[in-house]
Amino acid sequence: ICLLTIVIMSSNNSPEIINIDSLTGQWIGLYKNSEIMLEVKENNTCLLEFRDISSNDSKIFNGDCSIEYSKKPYTFIMTNILETTTSLYSIVLPINDNVIHISEFSNKWRLRPLVLTQKNTIILEKIIN
Repeated sequence: ICLLTIVIMSSNNSPEIINIDSLTGQWIGLYKNSEIMLEVKENNTCLLEFRDISSNDSKIFNGDCSIEYSKKPYTFIMTNILETTTSLYSIVLPINDNVIHISEFSNKWRLRPLVLTQKNTIILEKIIN
């Protein structure tokens, strides 16, 4: 009975499955002296902004967003970016409806983080209007 209880409890603690629609909205967080804002729109386009807190300079990327579900944590992919010729890759893990953990972004799929660590995790909270 004890073993069965442990198995049931551990299976209920797995991260929820998300899709790009569940990310629709604005997400904001702080990371390495920057404010990060991710806006996912209903047509699966997105805007990613990095704003330096000390200088107020910002870099904005507009493109198409998708999630690859083949492995956990899920791969977040931003393609067809107007401001650059490369795509951006990250991994994402939902914590609840209003918080996601997303890793640093890479412009190469093979160089994206494979796990979320304390050093590479950006905590984004949903802005509720």
